[in-house]
Amino acid sequence: MSSCIFRDRSGLDNANWESADVGTETQCYFAGFRSKHDNHDEDRWWDYHEYCITHSGEQITKGNSPDAYFQMNDWDQDFSWTATTGRTIYGMNSRHWNTKEDRLYQVKTVEMIPEFEYTGGCSTTAEVNNFDGDLDYTCPLVFEYIAGMSSVNSNSNEDRRWKYTCCKMAAKSCGFPASFTSGSWNCNRQTVGGVCSHSCATGTRSTSASGTVTCQSNKFWSTRNFQCNTINCGNPSNPTNGQFNCGSTTYQGTCSMSCNNGYQLSAAATITCSDYTSSFGWSSYSSSCNTITNYCPAPPTSITLGSVSCQPTTRSIGTVCTYSCDSGYVVDGTSQRVVPVTCLSSTASVGVWSRATPTCVLYAEHCPHTMAAPTNGAVNCDGYSLGGICTVSCNAGFRLRGYAPLATVDSVCKADTTWSRPETFYCDPIACPALSLGNGGLNCVGGTTAYNSQCTPYCNAGFTLEGDYTGAVRCNASQLWNATLSAHCQIVSCDPLTLENGAIDCTNGNTNYLSECTPSCNAGYTLGGANTNPVTCQASREWSATLQAECTIVSCDPLTLENGAVLCTNDNTNYGSECIPSCNPGYSLGGDYADVVECLATREWDRPMDASCTIVPAMF
Repeated sequence: MSSCIFRDRSGLDNANWESADVGTETQCYFAGFRSKHDNHDEDRWWDYHEYCITHSGEQITKGNSPDAYFQMNDWDQDFSWTATTGRTIYGMNSRHWNTKEDRLYQVKTVEMIPEFEYTGGCSTTAEVNNFDGDLDYTCPLVFEYIAGMSSVNSNSNEDRRWKYTCCKMAAKSCGFPASFTSGSWNCNRQTVGGVCSHSCATGTRSTSASGTVTCQSNKFWSTRNFQCNTINCGNPSNPTNGQFNCGSTTYQGTCSMSCNNGYQLSAAATITCSDYTSSFGWSSYSSSCNTITNYCPAPPTSITLGSVSCQPTTRSIGTVCTYSCDSGYVVDGTSQRVVPVTCLSSTASVGVWSRATPTCVLYAEHCPHTMAAPTNGAVNCDGYSLGGICTVSCNAGFRLRGYAPLATVDSVCKADTTWSRPETFYCDPIACPALSLGNGGLNCVGGTTAYNSQCTPYCNAGFTLEGDYTGAVRCNASQLWNATLSAHCQIVSCDPLTLENGAIDCTNGNTNYLSECTPSCNAGYTLGGANTNPVTCQASREWSATLQAECTIVSCDPLTLENGAVLCTNDNTNYGSECIPSCNPGYSLGGDYADVVECLATREWDRPMDASCTIVPAMF
């Protein structure tokens, strides 16, 4: 499609170049010219007839650049010009010279847009004007363009006469696109830039719903990268307790419905893969698979030592019969009191129970293994089924706490899975009579006199173990010691101590263990020596130290008698000595004297010796 516009191109008597072109925004071309001559100015004014190519009223953007202006004539010269094939006039340029009263003409061309092509069919007009006459010519057909022009100059008329060549061009066409399986085209046009969308036949779907092909400048359609594939509804979802058997899952394929064993169709049913335009899928169905009544054989109404309950009672597939054993009993081969038995599939019309009819037997593990043996005792169980007995006893030398005089206690497994005596049992040791030993004791293994305890006598420090039997004794199961202990602890003594002219004074009056002995002297003696301190008798029978004491007799001061002598017993003045006065010959004893004086323990004489010797007068 093209549109026509006349544009003013030049003024009169203008020596400057004046140009006019179709512009750069759209693909337009020169289709004709219109001109009037002015005899006064001996010049013409011009405008051109422009066509612009559009698609459905929208102009096409031109992508080519024009060449440079080409001058077609010299002053007052004839000329003829033809455009290169495939190019249209883009613009014209001219200027007037008063001296010559003529114009120079230049032309600029541009290559056709890619959507169009030169198709030939060119024709040249006769002269379309007279000298000094009007000119108005346009190529007569759509998509004809001015492809050439010629001019004859007349100096006498100061004007030119014109001829024009019109050539045809046409939109490039790709023709109708090739057909493809199950598809059809819808094209806005078949020329370059035309677009064909597609649609798919019923029962098919496009791999690209928005896929199109476009007519290209090489007059070929762009590559089709989509296709119409037959719809596939896929495997239908199986009905509850049944299935579909399909010959085909593509368009108009069908599937017939069947039921699993133990079920039957409520009505025959076949579904079809259908196209609903906006969607596709399997047609609907109303049939269903219903259970078959009495599909499995009738179960027993009761069992020994148990019961039977079935839900539902129709014996259809999936029916569960619950077999329950009485307390203390389980289903044979299991550890369960309650076992479900289910009606299962076997053939289309006859089912089978999931197991043979159960029987109830004593449960070997009815009661828990919680009867623990007491310390120093044992538990012996004859079983853990209902009525089973566990006997609790104590080892030799022990007895059950709280059950005397019983030697054993039985606990029975009850129906409620508990034991009749669930308490914790204790075995207390049997004890022998307590033993004692003065100034000593007994070391007993375990610190008690319980059964099998062994006690060994011992004495405290400073004592020795003596007796007919001083060995260890053991407590036996009869609560008696295996031997009679006849031991006693005898205190140890140190060797006696002596002191001449004195005495050893000991606590308790003996030299036994821990006795303290102190030396002392008799009257008239004094205590001396290297060690006169008290000593103690030790557990080793040794004194704590060596006693080094002695008693030395005391002496009174010597007595003198002038002209005489004092005669003493033992010839000394020691304690106990007695002294008497004696005068020399020729002297006589006189004074208030004592016949005898004695040296006391106080180192003093018992009385003064007041004696004197008086010369005896001569007898004449």
